[in-house]
Amino acid sequence: MVDAAQLASARLQQVQSTVESRLQTISAATGRKFSLYFERAVQRAEPQVVTAEPQIEQTAADPLMSSGSRITQTGRSEIDELILQASERYGVSAGLIDALMWAESGYRAEAVSPKGAMGLMQLMPATAAGLGVEDPFDPGQNVDGGVRLLAALLEKYNGDAKMAVAAYNCGAAGLNKRGITALDSEQQLALLPAETRTHLERIEAYLRENYSQAASL
Repeated sequence: MVDAAQLASARLQQVQSTVESRLQTISAATGRKFSLYFERAVQRAEPQVVTAEPQIEQTAADPLMSSGSRITQTGRSEIDELILQASERYGVSAGLIDALMWAESGYRAEAVSPKGAMGLMQLMPATAAGLGVEDPFDPGQNVDGGVRLLAALLEKYNGDAKMAVAAYNCGAAGLNKRGITALDSEQQLALLPAETRTHLERIEAYLRENYSQAASL
């Protein structure tokens, strides 16, 4: 029987092969050399294996999805459709997915960060492999994997969106290392990495601008 570690290793190798091919195409088109970023990311990555789909209770209505919300406007894009499908599939607010995707990649399916995070939801190579995402640059696979991870984090933190988004950005291990158990005080917020604090602020500003003046994490 193949255990979870062997499965994660096999998936990581598969993702690496796919991503290296895609990165060569991107580099040729843009003149930028992303392969070094990817190699460094693989060396530093900590495998995150999701062995089961999170059990998130479906709510009757998404509190962010009023008629004036950005994603409810007519003429929705393919990305908006993916957001809505993943929202329904995993019970995560479509507005939250939208805001996180905007902050992570600016809706760019081919985005690669200096640390090697890839695609719309900026999945690290080991994370993508653990989630079973074979091609992180495929929008459907990337969004499904990213939202599945977000749903698992929401379940881990009992629906606390701010903690879940912070963990998505700097890792649950990163929060634990800093002794962060909640983000309901300035003292706890000050313990976050500066990048993660800025990330949370951008997402909350986006939610207020595009969903509701009262919207927040």
